[in-house]
Amino acid sequence: MTTQEILTQAKEAAQRKKSEIIEAKKESWENTEHAITNLWTSDGFEALAELSQYVNPVTDKIIDYEEQEHRIHSCRKRQNIHCPPPRRLSYVPGA
Repeated sequence: MTTQEILTQAKEAAQRKKSEIIEAKKESWENTEHAITNLWTSDGFEALAELSQYVNPVTDKIIDYEEQEHRIHSCRKRQNIHCPPPRRLSYVPGA
């Protein structure tokens, strides 16, 4: 498998992970309370616990996405290492 193929697969995986993050954030927004006013009551504490249950998977997906972006960056670095350095062109008058 060439570096270019690995880079293409990594980009596709990153795009899928990004879509998953957006979907998970949308789902957590739709399924949780947004006004947690008093943590001293059981209702407020339960709302906070429910919110954290929805946020933890989103955080995990963000971490996976960041790891995938790091792989892409590393792959791009490796691609540049395999390229030969630019040649130095010397100017020779009259040639």
